Amino acid sequence: MIATTPKADTESIDHLPKCVFHNMEQRSPAWYEIRKGVLTASKVGDWLAEQPECRMTVAEIKEALDEEGISYKGKTKRDDLLELLPEVRRHLSLTQSTMDATEKAILKILGQQSSVQPPYEFTVDMNDEHPPSNIALWAIWNGLKLEPEATAAFEWETGEKLQHVGFAKSIEWDAGCSPDGLVAGKPIGFEGKAPLPHTHLKYLFDGKLPDDYKMQVHFSMAVTGAEAWWFQSYCPGLPTFRTLVERDETTERVERGLESFTNKLAEAQEKLKQFN
Repeated sequence: MIATTPKADTESIDHLPKCVFHNMEQRSPAWYEIRKGVLTASKVGDWLAEQPECRMTVAEIKEALDEEGISYKGKTKRDDLLELLPEVRRHLSLTQSTMDATEKAILKILGQQSSVQPPYEFTVDMNDEHPPSNIALWAIWNGLKLEPEATAAFEWETGEKLQHVGFAKSIEWDAGCSPDGLVAGKPIGFEGKAPLPHTHLKYLFDGKLPDDYKMQVHFSMAVTGAEAWWFQSYCPGLPTFRTLVERDETTERVERGLESFTNKLAEAQEKLKQFN
């Protein structure tokens, strides 16, 4: 189990310089409160790293259409010409989906100012004698129950010690994450999962960071400034899967996306003030 030595409410860690750590129990009222107003790892998706922008001029578009043998007679507007190019049509579709996802995330964050709040996404009582009958909720409940056991397995098998933290809030951006642990004395984080057996076996056989958690891991590295992040999948009775993910171009794209998102969120916050 991760040691929970009493600490100050907040602290900075020299080898993780891009954030401030807030020390509280995860899933506590204080933890839910501090996550308001920022983009968190649980809300992020591929859209954050997708910042497509087409910079082709009208002349360049027409040249590309000529090369493709596509007629553009009667069309003079740039957007109309762009829609004729097959690769650009896909690009524009990606751009729109990215914009839609960004807007949805911003509206959720602004919506946290409301006095009417829906139940938290992960409100599951791990101490309940009767586990949830819903398979999705049971998986969350089971993961929480196995967290100390999974953490102990990581420490035993790697020889590393994990430090418990509550919430890491970015200094640069309106973003934060809740690491499952930090490797003591190193710029490395830890993300642990205890999924259903068939899911765990898929992770084990694939032998790489699961796509479902790619953005979460790179987002956490971007927020904290970590150089690497352990991902572990644990299932009692089966071999543990563990991989160390290092910073790469995906992390850099996430960082650029966070800068853009923070600017858009600030614009939306100013717009909201106009209605007060």
